[in-house]
Amino acid sequence: MKPLVEYEECLRDSPKFRAVLEEQEADIEQLEQKLEKVVKTCSSMIDVGKNFVSHQSQFTNSLWDLSTYFKDDIEVMASLNKLIHSLQEMSKFQTILLDQASRTVLKNLNSFVKNDIKQTKESKHHFEKISADLDAALLRNSQASRTKTTEAEEALNILSATRLCFRHTALDYLHSLSHLQARKRHEVIGTLLSYMHACNTFFHQGSDLCQDLEPFFKKLANDLVKMRGDSGDLDRDTEVRHAAVTGKDIVPDISNGELPEGKSLCMEGYLFKRTSNAFKTWNRRWFSLQDNQLVYRKRSGFAQ
Repeated sequence: MKPLVEYEECLRDSPKFRAVLEEQEADIEQLEQKLEKVVKTCSSMIDVGKNFVSHQSQFTNSLWDLSTYFKDDIEVMASLNKLIHSLQEMSKFQTILLDQASRTVLKNLNSFVKNDIKQTKESKHHFEKISADLDAALLRNSQASRTKTTEAEEALNILSATRLCFRHTALDYLHSLSHLQARKRHEVIGTLLSYMHACNTFFHQGSDLCQDLEPFFKKLANDLVKMRGDSGDLDRDTEVRHAAVTGKDIVPDISNGELPEGKSLCMEGYLFKRTSNAFKTWNRRWFSLQDNQLVYRKRSGFAQ
């Protein structure tokens, strides 16, 4: 890994070294802001996706409930159940994709920001502190009286120790910056590649599922054509339904002494019955003769 600036410039604490540090620090600050934005939007995307999957699950549950309505229609119920099961499989694929987004984008980039960039910033704080200490040691050494040997030697010793510490710290900080700038490339690309692999798997799973369902879809489409045809036939058969409407009571025609085929003699129809309460009101009831007994009922309800 090539350093961002020559080590000699670092050890000399040259203006070129400081300019490189300033440039790299601004670059890392910008990188951190953009990565945090990516993490934030990815987190929102996952939350919205989980909410969508949750509502989709509620939707499929309501479809299962709807299918019970057709429990007596085996053909419709079987088709509905297979369609609903397919929707549930798709929901599983979406859940896996959201989980992979969390495991790749969120985990990796969050770790890069919270660990690598944070560590580099901590190195910066150490460097700035020892840099300030070096400036103070240089100032103290320059101001030390040469006539006071002990004071001058102490200032020189402090300067030597501080300069040595500064150089080690500067080299460590430069290494941290160089290492971060090198890692950012494969961390970002590798993370996105992992997520794209997850997307690739998601779409392949969906494609395989739909291919397996293709024969069922074709059969169901043919069944729908037949269902619609049956509905159309029913509409045509009932186009003349109003022709049977008359203003008279409908009673079997036995004028020729014979009942219509499939009919049996049955005396029934509406009559008015007077109530037994104090008001003696008249109510219209449906009367019929059953087992030589006259029974009546309301239009809805049980026979009396």
